[in-house]
Amino acid sequence: MLARSIAVLREQGVLVLDGPDGYESHPPKQGNPQAYPWDNALAGVRRQVHAC
Repeated sequence: MLARSIAVLREQGVLVLDGPDGYESHPPKQGNPQAYPWDNALAGVRRQVHAC
């Protein structure tokens, strides 16, 4: 169900940073907040802004 929701959002042009090129999710309370790929997130925002 989650995969289909992400696919629908992407079809509508929404940038979803989920997966190997964005953010790999983890079980609750098991992640490392300092390891969040901010560079990927900011690069995605820049792509979206320049595409407008």
